[in-house]
Amino acid sequence: MAVADIQRLKELLQNGSVKSALIVLPQNPDLDQVAAGLSLSMILSKKGVGSTVSCPSSMVVEFNRLVGVQRVREDLGDKNLVISFAEYPADDIERVSYNIENGSFTLSVIPKPGKIGPQQDQVIISHAGSAANTVFVIGANYPNDLGSFAQTKEILEQPNLCLVANKPLSGWPRAIELIDTNVSSISEVIFEIAQELGVEIDQDEATNLFLGLEDGTRNFTDKAVNSQTFSAASQLLQRGAQRKQAQQQGQQQKRRQDIPADYSPQVRDGSNLG
Repeated sequence: MAVADIQRLKELLQNGSVKSALIVLPQNPDLDQVAAGLSLSMILSKKGVGSTVSCPSSMVVEFNRLVGVQRVREDLGDKNLVISFAEYPADDIERVSYNIENGSFTLSVIPKPGKIGPQQDQVIISHAGSAANTVFVIGANYPNDLGSFAQTKEILEQPNLCLVANKPLSGWPRAIELIDTNVSSISEVIFEIAQELGVEIDQDEATNLFLGLEDGTRNFTDKAVNSQTFSAASQLLQRGAQRKQAQQQGQQQKRRQDIPADYSPQVRDGSNLG
């Protein structure tokens, strides 16, 4: 990993410049990328930084093995209140004004002469936008890999833009490049970042990173796998990482425990098998 870039991140964290973070996954991410993003969020929280993990596409069932996957949003946050109108012609609006009186805010939508203003049942209230002042993009080779987020100014024009990857990237604006092309998965890059930041990995992070490492290396068969890969895997297991097989065995054990003690399977004619 380029020392200058990780050093820049360290300085931002040490001087308090990172108030909150937005962690962005690419469109249709793989398990390694999701594991890396979720783990980075946990690592940042240990440095006192709150974060939002966002992805332009939905999480798939396979990712349910990852700790915290339910936190991934399909938008960039809820900083701004957004008011829109369902099935109301925008051309019918003359102007929009606001007034503040006795501490109360009033928004007025004035229709054009002869037109009817939006009705209450047409009002749609939602939230959008990120309050983060630092953005981490996980594993997107190009901005277009972010799908519907690709042209978002909150990402592309973010002064503290950090790119996390294990391969060279192109087409991005100037950024902090947290990139190590000598490792086989992005989860391994996150593990390195945690070590550089002096963050102790706990079982949840270790589990996510190990599962990401398995996925990113195709169960350690990728040609990029080296001694550093196995060293990272070993350290994650020492920190309590739960492997996929262990998770499946645990789920099977739970299902067996959920079966009533007096349960006995029945054959079609209703007679008891036992």
